[in-house]
Amino acid sequence: MCVQNDTRESDHPAAYGRGLLVAGAVPGLLLIVLPLVGLLWRAVAVRAWAGLPGDGLSVAIWLSLYTTAAATVMTVVLGTPLAFALARGMFPYNR
Repeated sequence: MCVQNDTRESDHPAAYGRGLLVAGAVPGLLLIVLPLVGLLWRAVAVRAWAGLPGDGLSVAIWLSLYTTAAATVMTVVLGTPLAFALARGMFPYNR
């Protein structure tokens, strides 16, 4: 005997979880992005970079970008396998 399941994908409990995730993520993302956009908009409008010294500024910006990229690569390379090991591994007192 074949039983047909009439549940739709939107009725599945995981669909509600995804909706809650999006509902929480969008305001959080806007909370981070909108102030940065406003800051950049204002800096362009008042030409904030005009009074800054030229040589030291570019060195500082490139150092910041290099450090950020190195930290991101190290986090991905070291953190992803560590997270996998912690999630899947068996440790003392692990349920």
